[in-house]
Amino acid sequence: RMVLNDGDNGEDIPYSYQREGFADGQLVGDKDQWRFVWMTSPDGKYRIVVGQEWEYREDMALAIVAGQLI
Repeated sequence: RMVLNDGDNGEDIPYSYQREGFADGQLVGDKDQWRFVWMTSPDGKYRIVVGQEWEYREDMALAIVAGQLI
């Protein structure tokens, strides 16, 4: 069961007990591509997942590179 989310897209992250590390995927009911990182707490009680939309990641990376060129 989900314990905490951001109240926005967090509720739509599909749960996977088998994933560990980085993975590409989609939110439930959404076709946009996301990048997730899956972690297990040291005591093994919790699964933590953090995600970011690929389009946002690409825009942010381009902005950083463009900022370095100016």
